[in-house]
Amino acid sequence: MTNATNGIVLNEVGCTQTYVIPKEPKDILFGYGYTQSATGTNADKPIFLGKTTDTANGYLVLGTLNAAYGRGIYTVSSAKFPYAACVQLILSNGSTTEIVGVDGKRDVKVVERYTPDVQRVSAPVNGINIEKLSDGTTRKVFVQK
Repeated sequence: MTNATNGIVLNEVGCTQTYVIPKEPKDILFGYGYTQSATGTNADKPIFLGKTTDTANGYLVLGTLNAAYGRGIYTVSSAKFPYAACVQLILSNGSTTEIVGVDGKRDVKVVERYTPDVQRVSAPVNGINIEKLSDGTTRKVFVQK
């Protein structure tokens, strides 16, 4: 079940149909919504999944549950509440996709280490070391013992 609304394509995770990511999506939104009632209890809304072309406001989705699209579809509206927390994956051709924690830090580790003449070493050596990290990036480090 997919539906285009206000530039957003939505599909619920629990749907029996497979969600197909379009050819070139800009963002994929995944999250869990709820509405807090006056009594202090929460009206849970199921997990939702969607695609949007909005690359600026993907971390906080504004909207209302829309039963016309099926259980769990959370669509954008002009209302200020409720909000739904979500994760934003930004996809680009030829790049990797990564989810960074709330604090913006990555837990990366050195997986390989080389000297400038491309000799693999198991520990840091004096001089320039080229380190390949667990997130796929490389860096040059100067070591002085």
